[in-house]
Amino acid sequence: MAPTGSTVLGVSNKALAQVKKNEKGVDNGEDLETANLPRMTPELLQSICKERQMWMLPHLNTQLYLNYKGFLRIEGMEDYVNVRSLMLDNNNITKIEGLDRMTELRSLHLGGNRITEIEGLESNIDLRHLNIEGNAIRCVSNVRHLVNLESLNVSANRVEDLEDLAELKELPSLINIDISANVIEEGEGVVEFWSEMQKLKVLRYHGNGGIRHVSHYRKRLINALPDLTYMDERPVFPVERKACKAWESGGLEAMHAAKKDFHRERHSQCGVDADRKELVTNMRKMAIERMDREAKEQKDKEETARASALKKNGTTPLGSGREAQDGDLAALAEYEKGWKQKVSLYGAEGIRTKIAQENGGKHMPKPSEAAAPAPAQRQHSADFDFAPAERMSFAPPSRTAAAQEPATQTAPAAGRRQARGPVDVAGFRQSSTGQAEDYTERLFSVLGDDVDVSLGFSEPGQGAGKAAAKDEPVMPLIWENRQAETARAEAHCMEQNMRAAKQFQEEANAPKGVASFRSNGMDSLD
Repeated sequence: MAPTGSTVLGVSNKALAQVKKNEKGVDNGEDLETANLPRMTPELLQSICKERQMWMLPHLNTQLYLNYKGFLRIEGMEDYVNVRSLMLDNNNITKIEGLDRMTELRSLHLGGNRITEIEGLESNIDLRHLNIEGNAIRCVSNVRHLVNLESLNVSANRVEDLEDLAELKELPSLINIDISANVIEEGEGVVEFWSEMQKLKVLRYHGNGGIRHVSHYRKRLINALPDLTYMDERPVFPVERKACKAWESGGLEAMHAAKKDFHRERHSQCGVDADRKELVTNMRKMAIERMDREAKEQKDKEETARASALKKNGTTPLGSGREAQDGDLAALAEYEKGWKQKVSLYGAEGIRTKIAQENGGKHMPKPSEAAAPAPAQRQHSADFDFAPAERMSFAPPSRTAAAQEPATQTAPAAGRRQARGPVDVAGFRQSSTGQAEDYTERLFSVLGDDVDVSLGFSEPGQGAGKAAAKDEPVMPLIWENRQAETARAEAHCMEQNMRAAKQFQEEANAPKGVASFRSNGMDSLD
C-alpha cells in the first residue's frame, strides 16, 4: 500500500480514496479500476492542455501530451482530429482504441503500458512512427495496411519466435526496426530472416538469447543487408563493411588486409598531388620575388622623390656624386670641384654636420678619429670600481678657520682642485648649470684640503704630499658617472645635519616644557 501523499501510476489520492470507499462492491457491473481511476474525459483533456501549455480548443492541437496520467482507456478524443503526434506513454492502457478520427496521425507513442496486441489502427494509414516498447505484445500483427510506416519499436516485449514478426516483411517503407530485449531463443535462420528486408538501415536485435547460437552474427548480417548503417549498439562504418566483405571471401587475414588498404587509400586521398605541390611552390617563389621587387621599387621611388625635392629647393645633397663611381673622368673632376666649393662655403666641420643630417643623424668621424686606436680600458677592480673607499676622517672646515685664511692663495699643487671658501647650505641651494664640473667642484670644496682627490680617501698630514707626488688625478668610473647624484646626496645630508643642530640648539636654550614639546616633532625631519 502506497504511503500518504503518494500516487500510483499517476493516480491521485482522491481516486484511491474512492476505490477504498467502493471496496464492498459495485452494482453496475463495471471493473473496479475502470470505475474509479481517472478517465479520459473532454473536461480532463482540456485541463491537461491548460496545464501543459497546449491549445484549449481541441482542433488546434497537432501535438498532444497525455503521458504519466494513469489512464486505463483511450476515449473522449473525438474532437482532436488534427493531432499528428500523440504521446500516451506510461499509463495503464490495455487496448489501442479511440483513434478512428485521427486520420492525420503520424507518430504514436504507447510505451510503458499494458497492451497485449496491436489493433485499432485501421484508420491511421499515414502513421510513420509506432512505439510500443515495454508492453506485453507476443505477436506483431494487424500492421499490413500501414504502408507508410518507417520506424517500429517493439523492444522489451514478449515476442518469442521470428515467425511472429513475419508480417513486417510486407511493409515496403520500414527501414528502422527495434526488436531488442525480447525472448527470442531461436538461433537458426536469423540471418536469413533479416536478409529478406533489404531496405533496412537500422536494426536492433541485441538482448535476445538466440544471438549466442549464431556464428559470426554481426559480420554475416552486415554482408546480408547492404544499406545497413546502424546495428545493435553501434554504427556500421565503411571500413567495417569492407572488412566484413573481405572476411566472407578470404577469412581473418583478408579482413585485416582490407582494413589496412582502406586506411592507406584514405591517407592517399588526403595527400598532395606532385603537380599541385610543384605549382604551389612556384607560386610561392613568384610571390616572394614580387614582394622583393615591389620593395625595391618603393625604395627607389622614395630616393627619387627625395632628390627631386632637394633639387626643387635649390640644394644639392652634400653626399651626392655617386656618378663618379663609374670611373668617368669628367664626373670625377666635377665631383672634386663641387666638394672644393662646399668646403670653401661651409668649412670641414659644417660639411660633416650636414652630411650627418642627411644620413639620419649618424656622425661621420674625422680622419684622425677614424685612424686613432681606441683607448685601452684599465683593468677591472671590483673594490675600486664599485665600492668607494672608506673615508678615514672627515671634518668640515669651521667658519672661524675659514675667516682666518689669507685672502690670497697660492697656486694649487698638481692633482688638487682650487681651494674654495667655506660652503654651507646656502651655497648648495644656489642655481648651477647642471654640468658635472659644477657638482665636482662643490663636492671637493666640502671635503676639505686634506682629502686626496686621486684616491677618494684622506689621511691626516699626508694629503698634500700624495697630491704632489701624482701627475694626474684618478677617479673610479662609478664615481665619475655618479658625480651629480653624489653631490645632491651630500648637500641633502649636510642640510639635514644643520637643521638638526639648529633644532638641538633651540631646545637647549628653551624652557624645559617647551623643549619636551618640540622634541616630539623631531620625527618629522626628512
